[in-house]
Formats: sequence, C-alpha cells, structure tokens
Amino acid sequence: MNYEKIYDILLPKYGDDIEFRHITIVGVPASGKTTLALSLGARLEGEAEKRGWNFYCIRAHRLRDVFNFVEANGKIREGALYIIIDDAERFGFSRTKNAIESSINHDYVRHELKHAGFEKGVAIITYIAQRMKNLAPTLRNSQLIIFKAYPLIDSAEYRELKSILGGVGLRYLKRVNYRTLKGDKSWCVIRPTWTFKSFIARIEKTQPKHYSDLCLVRMSLEESYIKTVIELLKSGAFPVVEYKKRKWFMITTDDLKRRGIHISMRDLRPKIEERFEGVRYARITQNYKRKCALLIPTSQEKLKASLKVRP
Repeated sequence: MNYEKIYDILLPKYGDDIEFRHITIVGVPASGKTTLALSLGARLEGEAEKRGWNFYCIRAHRLRDVFNFVEANGKIREGALYIIIDDAERFGFSRTKNAIESSINHDYVRHELKHAGFEKGVAIITYIAQRMKNLAPTLRNSQLIIFKAYPLIDSAEYRELKSILGGVGLRYLKRVNYRTLKGDKSWCVIRPTWTFKSFIARIEKTQPKHYSDLCLVRMSLEESYIKTVIELLKSGAFPVVEYKKRKWFMITTDDLKRRGIHISMRDLRPKIEERFEGVRYARITQNYKRKCALLIPTSQEKLKASLKVRP
C-alpha cells in the first residue's frame, strides 16, 4: 500500500452524491488527539487541492452545530468536508436526548448535509474520545481507528478492544504504548511495510487553511447562557415550588427555551452547582410528560441580596 492508495481510501472519487468516511481517534487526555486530527486534515487538504477540490474543515462538539453552520454559510456546496467532533463521548454513552440525537445525526449525516446545502463530495467525520467504551456503538463502529497512548488497565475496556482488534492487534498496541511512554520514536519502523502507520507518524503539526472552530463559539455561547440564567435567578424570574417544607426555584428546559436559552441540563447543572449550594436534580411530570429540572434553594445568602421571591 502506498500513500496514493491511502488518499484514495480517505478521499474517494465522488459523483453526484456524497461519499462518507468515518474515523475514530481515542487516547488519554493531552496525548495530542485534536492536534493529530487537525494535522491529518491539513494533509488531506493538500491532496484535495492537487485534485482541484474545495476543502473545508469544521471542528465542533455536536453534529447539529455543523449542519447549522453549513446551512448558514451557504458556500459549502461541493468538495471535501472534514468534520472533527471533539469530546465525542460527552453525549455518546448515556441515553439522553442529546445522545440519541447524536447517533441519529450520524446515521443520516449524508441526508442532513444535503438538506443543509452540501450537494456532493466527500464527508469525513472524525470522532475524538478518551475511552472507546464511552462512545455509542454507532460512533464506535468506524472504518479507521487511531490510538494515541491508550490505557489498557480497565478490564472492561480490555475486553472491548480485544473484540475489535483481536489478540494480535492488542499485543501490538501494548508494544506501541510501551515504546511511546518510554519516549522511543522507533515504534514507527517496527513494521516498515505498514505504510499507513508511517503515513500517520510523518504528519506534521499544523492545521488546515480553511478551518472553522465551532467549539469556541459554543463555549462562549454557553457562558453567556449561564450568566443569563444566574441573572434570572437573582431577579426571581423562575417559578417557586415547595418541596420537603422548603421553597425552591425550579428550572426546566422548557422554561429555558421559552426565554431563548438553548442549553442542556447536562451542561447547565455543573455550572449552577459551582455557584450555589444545595442544588438538586429532579425528574418531574408536567402535562403527562417526564421532564428534568434543577431545584435551587431560595434561602441562599448569595441570592438574598437581590432576590425577589414571589408569593
């Protein structure tokens, strides 16, 4: 296998439809997973330019953000679209609405991209995670898995990897981990016939020229949402309920959406718990529907100064 064959696999020729490729990068924190994904994108961008293709690289936490960006941009119509989903296990393991939406978006990514305006080309999605077992099975079943200094101390993780790689592949991964942790760079020439391994090893640390980072946009947007929620709490805008002979402010996702605050309870809960004490997470029933809610005590010192408790 030569480098041209690798490019033919990752950047296949396309007709009037969208070709789809799926990559997974797993490894311990700060092992260079995102750097590798961006560097791989830069190398694919160089090959796409040689072919006369347009190339776009988008990094995000959610596929829905990518679809919205492509639709709003209006210029991403054809070529190679390289999507990086960072911290993919964030919604990949639990059965929350966001996790289910991520799996559905992945299954219908070609249709979603066409609906957003990407008419034809190659869509390459790279999921970045710290643990393989934390990913949903749909996101785990990729055509290419790249390991970056992967830990093998968890028995459940060990069995999962053995079912994917087999015994020989798992032993080889152990050898690579051992040499990497020792700082030995000779792992890339253990088997010189493995061209793809040397292809990855020779990737320079860079990023694509046509690159959009939606993670920073999402983080700044979430911070503004959290500030808005705290200001609403201080003004007593949320409804007050009585639970266990105490009064609580109740925050639900429906209340947030009505106020134009689009943030999940999973993202909001730790931020609220950092600022207030005694916060409770509850599941309530409203209009015959089960909903998630946050309960914040109304008698906190941090809220007393500017609180207007409604009767």
